[in-house]
Amino acid sequence: MKTTLILFLVMTAYLFSQSWNNTVTTTIYEPNLVKMDLFTNKDGNHIIVQNSNSTNSIKYYLLNSFGAVVRSSTIETAGYAEFPNISGDNDKVYLVYKLGSNIKAKWTSNAGVNWNNVNQNINAGSNTCNGVDIVYDYQGLHVVYAMNDNGSNYETYYYKLNSSNSWVDYKNVTDYNSEEVGGLATVTVSNNRVHVSYNTDGYYPNPGNTGTAKTRDKNGSNWEDPQTVLGSPSASGAEKLQVAGTTLYDFYYLMIAGGGQFYYNLYYKTRDVGQTQWSSGTMLGQSVDIATLMNSTSTYDQNAHIIYQDDGIYHKSAANWNTSDLVSTDFLYYSSIGFSSAGNDLFATWKPQGSGYIKYRQYDAAPLTPTNFTGTSYNNHPKLTWSLINGPDVVYEIHRKVSPFGEPAGTWQLLTSVSSATGSYVDNGFEITGQQREGTVEYKVRAKDLQPIYSAFTGVVSYSYYGVNKINFGSVKEFSLSQNYPNPFNPSTVIKFSIPEKSFVTLKVYDMLGREVAELVNEELETGNFEKTFDAGSLSSGIYIYRISAMKDGKILFNESKQMLLIK
Repeated sequence: MKTTLILFLVMTAYLFSQSWNNTVTTTIYEPNLVKMDLFTNKDGNHIIVQNSNSTNSIKYYLLNSFGAVVRSSTIETAGYAEFPNISGDNDKVYLVYKLGSNIKAKWTSNAGVNWNNVNQNINAGSNTCNGVDIVYDYQGLHVVYAMNDNGSNYETYYYKLNSSNSWVDYKNVTDYNSEEVGGLATVTVSNNRVHVSYNTDGYYPNPGNTGTAKTRDKNGSNWEDPQTVLGSPSASGAEKLQVAGTTLYDFYYLMIAGGGQFYYNLYYKTRDVGQTQWSSGTMLGQSVDIATLMNSTSTYDQNAHIIYQDDGIYHKSAANWNTSDLVSTDFLYYSSIGFSSAGNDLFATWKPQGSGYIKYRQYDAAPLTPTNFTGTSYNNHPKLTWSLINGPDVVYEIHRKVSPFGEPAGTWQLLTSVSSATGSYVDNGFEITGQQREGTVEYKVRAKDLQPIYSAFTGVVSYSYYGVNKINFGSVKEFSLSQNYPNPFNPSTVIKFSIPEKSFVTLKVYDMLGREVAELVNEELETGNFEKTFDAGSLSSGIYIYRISAMKDGKILFNESKQMLLIK
């Protein structure tokens, strides 16, 4: 009964640790905000903002998971740029926006410290645009945009930015048998497929404007026939496509009219990404506000998520469409909601009506377990590597278990933590080649976010380790520590010491700030002369201190330090 109660309490704490964190009012002041977009990866929350200023009309901000601004920059100094979008992967981020007749793109691979121009712009023409959308995957950056190029109607166009930063695969998506028109384009991707949606009303998504909702797929290099998601007599005000697993979602606003009044209900339909048959519609919200205030994302667990404006800001998930989370009681007026995911975490940004400051909130789930955890060697020391997970402000805990031969198995202990920018660790405290095998050392890793919430552990990597080399010459009369040789050294050197009686010996290396950089010996030794090779291949040039201590029955028998110089 006691065990059951403990397990229940642990599971309850785990479940309730995954929830929406408190809302943060950020220091981002954008009183003239028109539109923003949000993308999240291991470096944080990347926000791109369009404002109505006559200059400096596109800005970039990086938030950490607590909602603090890490850095910001002005992306576009010309006025009246529009339709900003941002996307990418765990290492690279792209942003796209329209300025005049051009659609411009930039990218960064160092978390927004530097932005690089895509030198070739898309010439979209001088007609009116009513939407730009982007998504990034292994094929490249996919861009769709809709221009008023067909009388009073809009047409949707597609381009892909390939790995050479060239725009390729141009397509007028709505040019099908010379009868298709449509704007308000959105785009998403699945394996080898690109999915584009458009609305045949052809105007801005204002209340009262509705049309037939359609999608069209690019399968490899082939564009398939369009599909009608919602057609006459029904009509949609705006749509949003989202892939989750092998399911394609089309979220749309169904206009209900009668008696001179109209309102919108929020619906979705689904189909398999490779099929053509759409499901019947399922209502998510009734009499919801303003057709443009909707956004969607998908999480690692293959659930689709939607966030939308009603009498507040609400979130619903495919895990249970019948329930909703009230994200905020704020009301938005023709602005936009940034919505993104990393792992199973969700991130939302918005600017309330009547306020100039952007707000931020995170749904904090357990981090994903690091993948591709393997063990190799570096200069005869254990080297651990793993793939970084997709999530901001994560550190990786390395746990170690040491089991000397002939003794009971060791226990797992936290060795160290490394930052999210690092996917490897070298344990200089153990040699994995040598003359005398002393035991086994095992490692496992888990991720931890700043709340903290922990992932599950990886599998275990195991090594045999070897002790210090005993030199069999002469008798030992006193403790001693010799100067390392060679000195200066690059990258390895040998440290010799003598132990006249059985004692517990530690030999450690420190930098000039007193930080431990290596543990070379940590064991009980018999009488003898010993040597230990120190490999500093992972360290930078400089002066280091090595210090030996010998203890017996709780008393210090010997303690001495010396300096050595590493020159690379």
